[in-house]
Amino acid sequence: KYGGKIVKNIGDSYMALFDSATDAMRGCMELVASSLEFSGENLSFRASAATGDVEEIDNDYFGEAVNLSARINSKTPSGQAWFANRTRMCLNQAEIPWEAVGSYEFKGIPEAIEVFRAVHQNQCILPDSIEASAQKGKFILITADNPDFNPKEIKSDRNIILSGFKLGSQPLRQIIARLPSTIPPGQIWICVQKIPSVERKAWLDMGRGLIVGTHEAMSDSISAAQKNLEEQGGSQTVFMDLTGEGDVSLQLVGLALPAVPMAGVIQGYSFDLLSDCSWGFSAENVLLRVEVALSGAYVVTLHPDVYINGRRVPLNTKEILRDGNMIRTPLGSIRYRALAGQYQGMLIGPETYTMNVNVGERIELGREPNFPGFTLPDRGGLDRIKWAPGLRAEKARQAGLTLDRSLTGRHQALFMAVTQTDFSVDKIHDRIPTWLFCNEKLERVMRACKAKFGDMLIIGTNVICISKPMM
Repeated sequence: KYGGKIVKNIGDSYMALFDSATDAMRGCMELVASSLEFSGENLSFRASAATGDVEEIDNDYFGEAVNLSARINSKTPSGQAWFANRTRMCLNQAEIPWEAVGSYEFKGIPEAIEVFRAVHQNQCILPDSIEASAQKGKFILITADNPDFNPKEIKSDRNIILSGFKLGSQPLRQIIARLPSTIPPGQIWICVQKIPSVERKAWLDMGRGLIVGTHEAMSDSISAAQKNLEEQGGSQTVFMDLTGEGDVSLQLVGLALPAVPMAGVIQGYSFDLLSDCSWGFSAENVLLRVEVALSGAYVVTLHPDVYINGRRVPLNTKEILRDGNMIRTPLGSIRYRALAGQYQGMLIGPETYTMNVNVGERIELGREPNFPGFTLPDRGGLDRIKWAPGLRAEKARQAGLTLDRSLTGRHQALFMAVTQTDFSVDKIHDRIPTWLFCNEKLERVMRACKAKFGDMLIIGTNVICISKPMM
């Protein structure tokens, strides 16, 4: 129907060849919108596409585009059609409804690939922040058929969804002009299906968001999100351990960024924000990447639902981090604090690990602490370091030196709850420094010193907050 040629089938999948990227995505959308009944069950499809030169050998086809499409297919959810950036650049973008999915690293592909999703007529996949707003009822829908609203009644934490308006039209400009100035650009969304490239870029460049789909499909998705929350809410049980609350909590809350160059060996490095809100290194499920170079610290967006200071940041955008920047992700908000001296800054977000401590307990911190201990991660990341030229750096690389191993000892520091409000921090390792961020100052721990609630320990690349235990 769309000029495709089925080349072969591999297990439960088919490989097809098209002369046109637009026709290929038409076929993909029609396929994933359908289902197949087999043995009394409805089976759904997923589809993927990549564009590039292929070589024909014995009625089969080979090339990087073939491999890339297969890699993308392994991540594509059922009922969806994903495609590579090279396909997006070739297809008629005003004819195919599409949206960004994320940036991925695939085995055998030398660079990160931006991946997109083609949205069929009956489909609307809500962005994470819109789905959360729908579940909490924190959104306001303004349609072209019913454009009346009272700006004074709109709260600043609401997402504004505009539907039925044409991008660039006078009615749309009038609606936006009436919105309260307290609404950040990243909370202004428009629901559209097919979008000309120029108008899409102009809208996104303002830091606003897109919901791709028809109004009916979006309404169905919002209703489904609210229904799912109601079903989950009726079946959850919360268990509380009232015996182990502790008097103080040590919480791993973020990533510290050592300044470069480091000892003439390391000139730069990077970390990924993973889907469990921890920092590490991965080729998948990455929301953003932080890069530290001689010129400063930068954030690279690898997920389409990332905001900086209320402004939506386009996928694969690199921006310098500045003191006070607030980065909002589907996992929560992360605040950047610039530091001076041996650290470029620190990123503080939701806690990923908590240990409760009682008065009188002495807790060792390190990569291999004695019991009872607060174990700090050894994340690896040798390939994420930019090495300085020279023999010294080459020896460090061959020895497997990483930031965690070089900046965090097996037995690094000691924490003690003296009373319910007074705490003590001391060093164990003589050569690798332990730092205390107290009263907006970063000081090296040289001997036992006092600490209080709200102070933070910086050990290597880890930020540990001294917090009141959650009741």
